[in-house]
Amino acid sequence: MNETIIAKLQQQIATLMLMYRMLKEKNEVLQTKNNDLNEQLEHNKKTIEDLQRNYNELQMAKAVVGAQGDNADAKRRIEEIVREVDECIALLQ
Repeated sequence: MNETIIAKLQQQIATLMLMYRMLKEKNEVLQTKNNDLNEQLEHNKKTIEDLQRNYNELQMAKAVVGAQGDNADAKRRIEEIVREVDECIALLQ
């Protein structure tokens, strides 16, 4: 009788250990996938920020071109604005 109880316990322990190993492996796979997705999300956020910045710059250039009507003049105005911003940054430092 004791032998059958011990055998059942050993079988249950072996089953539990197998399930534990399987779940541990699945967890590692899911953690790796989660890390990969988080990296991809960060990359996509940076891409969105870059695209938004480019869009804003294009909108500003378009507004300057629309107001001035001349591409060379618009370029000159943008360069002036950039110089002013650079001067302000230099003064802050």
